[in-house]
Amino acid sequence: MIEENYIDEELLLEDQQEKDSFKSFYDLSFVTKDDIIEAIKVCLKVSPLINASNTLVNSVYSILTSLYIDNKKYVIIEAPTGSGKTIIGFIVYFCTLYLHQKFDRNIIPGEAKQEPFEALTYFLTSSKMLQEQIDKDLDRFEFRNHISMLKGTVNYNCIDATTQEIKNQKKLAIGGKFVDLTNVSIKYSDRSCIGLNMAEREMFFSHCNSICPYQLARSEASEKSCSV
Repeated sequence: MIEENYIDEELLLEDQQEKDSFKSFYDLSFVTKDDIIEAIKVCLKVSPLINASNTLVNSVYSILTSLYIDNKKYVIIEAPTGSGKTIIGFIVYFCTLYLHQKFDRNIIPGEAKQEPFEALTYFLTSSKMLQEQIDKDLDRFEFRNHISMLKGTVNYNCIDATTQEIKNQKKLAIGGKFVDLTNVSIKYSDRSCIGLNMAEREMFFSHCNSICPYQLARSEASEKSCSV
């Protein structure tokens, strides 16, 4: 007979250890203002194209002190178009990464081989124009090795569906009909495997695993500590 108040102590211990591990990883309440200043100085050098303006430095410092000194859970920054909000976000990410690596793993960026790192930052935007701007900034500041870009499904082609469509068009051409194949492409949003679960996709479209542009972009985003 099982007692009503029976508690699995081993399960509770494992749960508490997991919570403690999570807390120790994300809790950097011991970070000082000097640590933040050090992080900003180092991370401003991540690209020679960064203009360390007063607005940029003061905004990053204000955000980081709000998070680590004042223990704020949320920080909102409001600024006009063209004021540098995107690069502010990039530098905040680099500083956050720097602080976590310094205190949690004793690894200083650039001085030791880094292990795979848990996700710290996501940039979210519903604006296509802003997405394109961020995409250009990743190239401009040479951040591609640090930050990945994952766009909506309409931005990727489905190779399998496109291949099938080209085959169908070529069949029409054989019958004497002129077919222009230069712009034939089927978007991932209209993919061949739409509606299938993971097991079904693996069964019928396993050949796409290593070539699907969208899935490859998702995989890259999952491996980076920052994704847009």
